[in-house]
Amino acid sequence: MNKLIYVMDPLCGWCYGNSTNTQQLYDKYKDKLTFEILPAGMWIGENTRKQSKPMAQFIKKHDLQVQQTTGTEFGKDYFEFIENESIILDSEIPSRAIVTVKKLYIIQSVPFAIEV
Repeated sequence: MNKLIYVMDPLCGWCYGNSTNTQQLYDKYKDKLTFEILPAGMWIGENTRKQSKPMAQFIKKHDLQVQQTTGTEFGKDYFEFIENESIILDSEIPSRAIVTVKKLYIIQSVPFAIEV
């Protein structure tokens, strides 16, 4: 069986924006392809960042483009959340969760990664 490897990052707005497309692709081809989720590390280790006003503005600007391109909506609560300057942007924690589910419940790895 052929394999589709999806390299994604749990903190990536484009990955979130395309989550519906990813779910539809998985639902349509899960019996014909092996799907492997490979979470990347956009912000891990020394690259983690503390949220800041400039970073929040950068994210909001790009998330509006994600919304327009993919049709996925980012809610009001999300936009309020990213204004919180106490947030640490760290991809490692959700990536570990995805890898753990992938090891324990492979069949749930794609739906779980989408939810994360």
